[in-house]
Amino acid sequence: MSNIKEVGKRKIKSIVLSRLIVLIVIIIIPILTFYIFTQNNFFQMNLIPENFRNFVIIISPWLFTFSWLFILILFANRFAKSIDTMDEQIKVIPTRYKLFYGLNAILLLATYAFPLLTPLMCVLAFASLGYRLGIINVDWDNVEKIPAIAIILAIIFAIIPTGISIAVIPDLLSFSKYVWDNYWIPIIPILYRISLALSTSLTYGSFIIFYRTGVAEYENINITYNSKKNINTNDIKLFQIFFFIFLIFLEWKQIEIKTLLYAGGFIIIIFISFVNFIKGRKNMDFKRYTFGYILTVILYGANIISWDALGIDWSVELLVIMISASTYIIIFFVVFLKIKEE
Repeated sequence: MSNIKEVGKRKIKSIVLSRLIVLIVIIIIPILTFYIFTQNNFFQMNLIPENFRNFVIIISPWLFTFSWLFILILFANRFAKSIDTMDEQIKVIPTRYKLFYGLNAILLLATYAFPLLTPLMCVLAFASLGYRLGIINVDWDNVEKIPAIAIILAIIFAIIPTGISIAVIPDLLSFSKYVWDNYWIPIIPILYRISLALSTSLTYGSFIIFYRTGVAEYENINITYNSKKNINTNDIKLFQIFFFIFLIFLEWKQIEIKTLLYAGGFIIIIFISFVNFIKGRKNMDFKRYTFGYILTVILYGANIISWDALGIDWSVELLVIMISASTYIIIFFVVFLKIKEE
């Protein structure tokens, strides 16, 4: 794990990017939670006795919204540090790859995973709130174990949220199935085509940089592999943008030359990955960026699977998107659990 003091330097006009991301999440997630759980056509709480059902339907969105707000604020610093550290760990991946696949992960979390996690977050949030009230006046220098009052308050605070969380599970499963069938499945072909076009355009751009410098994957200026050449890549970035738009046009018109271009990208991906790996092993930061190399292999591998010439169907397209999104999510939470608070 890299030293946290070395990361967190990405800024937008003196604003630390990771802190800005966390702030946006703290605003958006509670709003999204409240919106989802006020959809009465899904959340009818049929497991709750009829006499209390209307009351629970009214208060449950507020409970779930408060839960996410509490958890996000409580771990805001840890989330920000996790973003910084993950950014450092996967530094070998070009920023634009990270942006696209990171957006896939956010989309998967926001539309599918996070609603399913809400009941658990509700119980944990209220139990944590009770626990913290129980230890608010505790002098840990003179106390060797957790006070019984803290445990009792944690249990008391969690009783009602636990009951409501259990009651909402059948409704959440129905809601998740609806989201999966009506949102995820329909947009998979679109996400897949964008992913394929983006990765291919970036791959051709990387090959141009390699040709100019003799160093693979020079896109991330923080990892130059001892290159002393200071090149201007603005023209390459412009080429990548126009080539991406061109590939999207070919997809839209279903012009078959796209298959040949993807085949070229397939060959370049293998070549660049091989050179990048060999040069990376000679770099002193190779072990430091192990996560990045693993993720690079997975993302490049996902795009190799998605090569049109293989005659794939939508289920493989779904697999490609799920692999890239899930990998990002898993690595983030591994980093989150390993972070040491200051």
